[in-house]
Amino acid sequence: MILDVKLNGTTMGARAPFATTRRIVGRIIGTAPIESITLMKNDHPIWQQDYLTDTVSPGAGTTELQLTFQSGATPYHPGDAPRGWRHWQGQLTVEGASMASITGTDFYNPETQWLTRSGNVVSFATQTRGDTSSLKISLATARPDATIVLKMEETTETGSAPPFYREHQTIPGGEVRLRLSELRLGRLEQAVPFQSYQDSIVVRRIVRDGKRDIEFQYADDQDPRQGDYYYVRVRQANDAMAWSSPIWVGGYPSR
Repeated sequence: MILDVKLNGTTMGARAPFATTRRIVGRIIGTAPIESITLMKNDHPIWQQDYLTDTVSPGAGTTELQLTFQSGATPYHPGDAPRGWRHWQGQLTVEGASMASITGTDFYNPETQWLTRSGNVVSFATQTRGDTSSLKISLATARPDATIVLKMEETTETGSAPPFYREHQTIPGGEVRLRLSELRLGRLEQAVPFQSYQDSIVVRRIVRDGKRDIEFQYADDQDPRQGDYYYVRVRQANDAMAWSSPIWVGGYPSR
C-alpha cells in the first residue's frame, strides 16, 4: 500500500510551523479496494470517509455483506504490555434469508481461525488484537426482516507480551443480533464492550471492485494548539491496514 500525506506542505514525520488552519492532503494507492480513510488528531478521529459502503437500498437477488470483528489493544495501565488477543468464537445463523456462501478474509492460522458450515448455521473462530478480522457473507432471497444472529462463546484473552498489571481476562459469551433493516448508509455497528475496551462487531453491504487510488483533503481549524499531531489510518477491504507517520504542528521536539 502506498500512503502519502502532507500538512500545509510538510511531509510525514516532520514538524510544521504553527498555523491556526491545517490543510491535510493525501493520496492512497491500495493493493485491494480501500474501505476507509480516517484522519487522527492527537489520537482522536476528526474525519473519516467510507469508500465501500453501498448507500443504495438493495433490490431482489443476492446481498453481499462483510461482518467485521474489531478490538482495542492499548494498555489500560500506563507502562503495561498491550492487551492480548480477543478471541471471537461461536455460532452464526441467518434468519429470514438463505446463506449462499461465507468465507474468512484473513484466516491464516488454522489453530485459531476456522469456519464450519451446515446449511444456515456456521461455527466459527477468529481473533483480533487492535485490528480487525472479517467474514464475507452472501445472502440470497433476503427478507426485510433478515437478521444475522451470533451466539458468542466464553473466551479468554491470550498472547502479547507478559503483562505487568492487567492479566489476561475471560470474556463472557452472549448473543448479538444484527438486523439488516437497521443498516444506515449500508452500515450497522454493534458495541460489545469489555471492561474499558470498546470492542465492536460491524456489518455492512459492500461494493465490488471499489476504488484503489484515492486522493483526499481536509482543513482543520478547531481548537488549534502548539504541538498538535496528525496522522492517517487506512483500511482495505481485505483487512490490511496502514498508518502514516505523524506530522506535528508547532511546539518543540522532545529532548
